[in-house]
Amino acid sequence: MILGSTDLIHAKIESYVCEREGVAKEILRSRTRKAEVVLCRQIVIYMMSRYYMGQITLRQMTSYYYQNHATAYHCINKLTNQAEIYPMLRRKLEAYWKDICLLTNELEESKYIELQEV
Repeated sequence: MILGSTDLIHAKIESYVCEREGVAKEILRSRTRKAEVVLCRQIVIYMMSRYYMGQITLRQMTSYYYQNHATAYHCINKLTNQAEIYPMLRRKLEAYWKDICLLTNELEESKYIELQEV
C-alpha cells in the first residue's frame, strides 16, 4: 500500500468519484468487471495520475484495486484518447479535476492543467 499523504489524497479522490458516479467504494475495490465499476475505477486512476504527474508509480496507483501497472497505463491512455473524441467525457473529466483540486487544496498552476481542446 501507499503510505502517508498519498493515502489521504487517494481516499479523497476515490470518495469524490464514487459519489459522483454512484458506485460504492467497497464494490470499486472488488474484482468485478461491470462497466460502471470499471469506468469509475479508471477515472480514479486517471485522476491520481494527473494529480501526481509521475511522482508515484503506476503500480502504486493500482495497488488499491489489486491490479497491475499495465491496467493503470491502459486506464490513462483510454480516458485520454476518449476525452479527445467525446466532448461530454472531456467536460466531465475537467469538472471532476477542478473539484478534486478544490478538495485537495491544490490549485497551484503546476497541478491545474486543462485537458487539451479538441
